[in-house]
Amino acid sequence: WIAGVVLLAVVWGVLSITGGTPWKGAPHPRGEAGAFQAFDLQSHLGDPYDGAVGREAGLKRFKALGYHLVVPTWHDAWAQGAVLNDSGTWQAARLWGAEWSAGDPAAHPLHLLVFNRRPEPGNLGEIKDYRELIRRVHAAGGVVLGSHFWRWDRESMPTIEELFAAGIDGFEVAGRNQETGEGLRRQDLVRRFVREHGLTAIGDSDFHGRRSYNHVWNLVSADSGTALDDAVWECLSRRPGEHEVVAVHSWQAEGPLAPIAAAVSYLRELTLKGRLSWFVWLLLLGWTLHCVEKRRGFREN
Repeated sequence: WIAGVVLLAVVWGVLSITGGTPWKGAPHPRGEAGAFQAFDLQSHLGDPYDGAVGREAGLKRFKALGYHLVVPTWHDAWAQGAVLNDSGTWQAARLWGAEWSAGDPAAHPLHLLVFNRRPEPGNLGEIKDYRELIRRVHAAGGVVLGSHFWRWDRESMPTIEELFAAGIDGFEVAGRNQETGEGLRRQDLVRRFVREHGLTAIGDSDFHGRRSYNHVWNLVSADSGTALDDAVWECLSRRPGEHEVVAVHSWQAEGPLAPIAAAVSYLRELTLKGRLSWFVWLLLLGWTLHCVEKRRGFREN
């Protein structure tokens, strides 16, 4: 068991160095060049329903990761986006977002992202049908995108073709989870559908304040004379395909190695405190087994 604890300590140390924490992580791959600016269109900073981190702390986290614009999407309520300045300050963006669901988000799997230059239409929680939502958002000048649709429930959700017929503007094609197996196949289907029908594609962190690893970015090239929120709105509303979605996929093991790869991925996404908790518990488990074995040997003698 001592060898096992030593091995665990080494693995934990490596993960601590490479895995990142909620306040530290890999910057986006092209933002350092200056020509491209990164933005995120789904997070729950300060969300009264399930946001585990406040707006100010969350914006600092996104700035540390190299983002330039963040639009929180509260459940059934509008939230105003923020443009993050190089000086560390931020200013209100002329872009609002929300995540709609027909009732309790945990009980209704269909989630749609809505965006507009102003918080209209109001009372999103009162709208119970996705067709009515799309109609009212469009009437107010906004756009509607499907959120993590590759997790669809065939029995309780409309098909992607039905959403398209209702006038949806686009879909997320990558999210916070690195999908495997059936989830990855569904994600590919959504990506292909978006490309074939000329819809808007985005990839978002869906950050709630609990997960640490980020591997997807939206990148836009904004001219010096164009405000970033204006450039992002143009991508959403008028020129789909003018921005890039970059998703980094790690190696996915299959067969006997799959449980080990899943465990490593799980540990990478924990905070430093979470990994330390697992380390302490496994250390105690090893010590307990050692004591039991020592007591058994004492009785045999």
